[in-house]
Amino acid sequence: MLQNINRLTFVDMELSDSLLLHFNKFGRITALLTSPANLQKLLELDAGHNISGIQVKGKEKMRILDERIFNLKSLKYLHLYNQGLPVLPDIPENHTLEGLNLAGNAFSELPYVVGQLKSLRYINLAGNDLTAFPMNVRLEKLKSLSISPKSSAIHRNMEIRSGFSEYFPALSDLSVHGYDTLIIRDFSLDLNLQILYFTANFIAVDAMETDTLVRSGHFVLQGKTIDGRSGSYPNVPEMEIRETEADALPSSLRNNTNLKKLSFSSANFGRLSFTALPESIRYIHFAVDNITEVDEDINRLKALNYVAFNNNLITEVPRIDLPELNELNLSGNKIRIIRYLPAAREITFLGNEIESIDDSVTFPDKLEVLDLAINDLPVIPSALAKAETLKELDLSENEITEIPDFIPALSNILVGGELGPLHK
Repeated sequence: MLQNINRLTFVDMELSDSLLLHFNKFGRITALLTSPANLQKLLELDAGHNISGIQVKGKEKMRILDERIFNLKSLKYLHLYNQGLPVLPDIPENHTLEGLNLAGNAFSELPYVVGQLKSLRYINLAGNDLTAFPMNVRLEKLKSLSISPKSSAIHRNMEIRSGFSEYFPALSDLSVHGYDTLIIRDFSLDLNLQILYFTANFIAVDAMETDTLVRSGHFVLQGKTIDGRSGSYPNVPEMEIRETEADALPSSLRNNTNLKKLSFSSANFGRLSFTALPESIRYIHFAVDNITEVDEDINRLKALNYVAFNNNLITEVPRIDLPELNELNLSGNKIRIIRYLPAAREITFLGNEIESIDDSVTFPDKLEVLDLAINDLPVIPSALAKAETLKELDLSENEITEIPDFIPALSNILVGGELGPLHK
């Protein structure tokens, strides 16, 4: 029966010694899961030239990688996670390997022999002992690179140096995460990066060129303290800053004229001013940032079409007047009375403490969706009779027990939860 198998997509050899006796009878094998011991036997038999992907897994660690693995002619992907490897053997020049997972090993630097892998597109160095990057290894086709320290490391520090565009000109996805201290020195972003992800407890931006552009990219900084020593951040279209103790927006952001989307989480803003943001920005999201008040200088950002201040400490609806605003998210705040509604197509008050809507409130002509679910409304506010353009209204999970006569004036009403049986 083995002679009839021309192609396998997966073979689990972790516990199957007997399979080795018939291995060359298989056709193409696209993925092989094997133990270190069985892989060694395979190489000793000079078998496995029909394999395009190998993942080594087992209770015993490999410790030393047999150089004969690079003699496998069809090998494209090699996963050596948590094998205790401190070095790699010599690699034949211009080997066609495209993916290399070295996560969870004992590398203190990028092995210079990796430079022989001219076709390499992906390398994972997470969970190793690297302290600086890049090394003097050029990989012209590399697209994705991930770096992080061992979880057991006492000093988890990383220095990002200049040279990425020289050593990895095709890089599109860079992730450097999990460090205590991350120092970014002279980091030029003249790359076609799609994702740039930096996380650490302390991030020191010593110099990051802003006259170059991460085209169509998403930039993430995550750290309790972010120190912009050069006074600049990369001029990227999308930026996300997480778990920082910042009490104000970095003033240098205003120079990032390419910035269109900004997300902040877990900061300590209090009253939030927007003078630091460029007027070109279209999307802002501030979640769990201890915001108590939104300054009216937000109205200078005329291009904004999405604004979110969810899960903060806001007690009054911000006085927002933005001509392009499409969606406003104020869910999870401390608002008790709605005294004002900004002009937006969709407004979310989910999970506040709303007890009423003031009768003087003017409903914007473009308001179509209003979410008042999970609040403390005892009755449906009479002010809603003026909401002539509403298409969706969610009043579920309030204290409402009846629907008043004016409600049929609304063209559509969406109610759920406890109000479901009272739907008109």
